[in-house]
Amino acid sequence: MKVLSSDLKQQLFNEFPQMLSSLIIVSPYISLWTIEQLLEKIQKYNEPVKITVITTFERNNFLNGASSLEAIQLLVKNDIQVYALNNLHTKAYIFNDSKCIVGSANFTRNGLLFNHELLIVLDQVHDSEPIVEYTHKLLDDIQKNGDWLITEDLIKIELDALQEISPRVDVEQVPTKFIWGANLDTQIQSQNIVLSIPAGDTIHLIESFHIHAHPVKKGYNYKETDFITFRRNKGGIMTNVYKIHQKFELDMEEWQDSINTLPISSVLKKNLSNYILNRWKGFGFEQTLTYKFYILEEHTILNNEPRPEINNTGNRYYDLKHLMDGNPYVYTL
Repeated sequence: MKVLSSDLKQQLFNEFPQMLSSLIIVSPYISLWTIEQLLEKIQKYNEPVKITVITTFERNNFLNGASSLEAIQLLVKNDIQVYALNNLHTKAYIFNDSKCIVGSANFTRNGLLFNHELLIVLDQVHDSEPIVEYTHKLLDDIQKNGDWLITEDLIKIELDALQEISPRVDVEQVPTKFIWGANLDTQIQSQNIVLSIPAGDTIHLIESFHIHAHPVKKGYNYKETDFITFRRNKGGIMTNVYKIHQKFELDMEEWQDSINTLPISSVLKKNLSNYILNRWKGFGFEQTLTYKFYILEEHTILNNEPRPEINNTGNRYYDLKHLMDGNPYVYTL
């Protein structure tokens, strides 16, 4: 085992074996510079090298420069398979299914040159084998989850979208958010999890229109779930569980025009407009922000009206079965 903590680009590339038949790179972010360096390195091998990359495909990351769509495009043009995985945080480099390098560094210029990062080289089989198994299982799960191989057609569509957005919108105020990739369960399956949030003075709107909305900003980053419930004032009682039917974002400065472009029925558009107009009259919106909207379907009435022992603010997550088992108190996952 060896620890790499400085000059990571040079040290990482020095760890490439003399004979290389396969390379797997797992990195949430990649940059054009590192991919160019990689291709230059690979060209020096006499035999073909099978390269597979697992990364994220998120519009906001392309807009703010955290990751590079041009880097992904260059990989695909060189017949390298690139898979998209949502909520990816792993950074791993697997050589010949034997030697592994893992740590904190993304495969980016900043990650390998400027950030304070750490990489650990595992070149003994008993050390590297669990990482190899983890990586292959991750790849297998992505492939079983659906067709998440990034194609030139997908890249072209996203390049066109970025070109349209970039000149007219502040990166922090992007009106539409696009995330594409496999969603893999980690510990508890999402269909069993219920997101619970305090509804406050909007509960009557939620119940009337079956719509919920919150600003897209820090503090509202919820996990992906299939169900949602709302805690009422004075105790946090929950009376209904809703199935999340659809989610999308709207720029509240141009919400009327934005609604017309949504791929939803005219009935839903009218209901959404009425929700927004009624909310403007009462609770209101922060007009300069983008809001995320949830279209809901009533799933279960909680006749026992469960509640937390202490009704703190913020989001919580409950097991759907526990909400429905009749107990007056429920505990977070």
